Amino acid sequence: MAEPDTTPDQLQIRCPKCGQRFKVSDDLRGKLVECGSCEQRFRVNDDVILRSRKFYPGESKKDGHLDRFTRGNRKAFSIVRVPTEEEERERAFTRQRQQIVRARQRLQAMGRSLLATHGIHVTGKWWKGKTWSGIESEAPEWVTQRLKVFTRLIEPMEVEEKAMTVAIQEEGRRQAKIPRGVGPLTFEVLRREVGDWSRFQNRRQVSSYTGLCPREHSSGGKRRAGSINKSGNPRVRAMLVEMVWRMMRWQPDYHALKKWAHVLGDPLGSPATRKKAIVAVARQLAVDLWRLFTGQTTAENLGLIYLPEPA
Repeated sequence: MAEPDTTPDQLQIRCPKCGQRFKVSDDLRGKLVECGSCEQRFRVNDDVILRSRKFYPGESKKDGHLDRFTRGNRKAFSIVRVPTEEEERERAFTRQRQQIVRARQRLQAMGRSLLATHGIHVTGKWWKGKTWSGIESEAPEWVTQRLKVFTRLIEPMEVEEKAMTVAIQEEGRRQAKIPRGVGPLTFEVLRREVGDWSRFQNRRQVSSYTGLCPREHSSGGKRRAGSINKSGNPRVRAMLVEMVWRMMRWQPDYHALKKWAHVLGDPLGSPATRKKAIVAVARQLAVDLWRLFTGQTTAENLGLIYLPEPA
């Protein structure tokens, strides 16, 4: 029968004078030791301990990322920006509105599904106007009663959704100039999700944050770009794509749209090709907005047209 391993836990320490590293027993923690290289005496404490067999959070047995980070290698970990309390409050408001919209849409879909099982197909807000009158005349009474349950849940959601939408739009009009065709709601949601544009150091960081960068598949001399990685903020990504679809009509002089005009304006082009072009324009739009809000360029240079300021 094999004897149990009685090897005590070890610490890896570094001499504060010469930098030489040693492995010592955990029993020496807090005691004085002498460096075998420079004969410097020092105490084994947190200032000289590099790592022990009990790994710190974020470390693994193969590599010590935390150890490298604390010694000055800032690429060992990715720095995460913590939003301010004001930014988090504004972001929570717009995200709650989005949650209410999705909850209302789910209830709306449940009602359509119930009607579809009885051969009644409706679209839009089926609980209002002539659509509801038609349902009451065609659907069985018990189905109408079940639909009224959905209606009682949907109606207060609509009230809250409308009030929050108006509040966001009014704040958006006060915060900054809005490009034509974008709309204050979309522009304000984007501003709140991004927060401080100046936190990005270069255009690569902006593109990575949006998650609109293509995946890379390379081997030898071959290089192929795949689908977008979707690693960034999904709300920012959705707002950018929505903005580009609108800008196709209202911002024809925008330089990124001109670059892809041969694809977006091709009547024989496939929908997949158009969507790829839209993603490319959305990625460029994020970079241009970063340059615009950090004072590196102007709207005239980008070909953007602002909405006229209210009198």
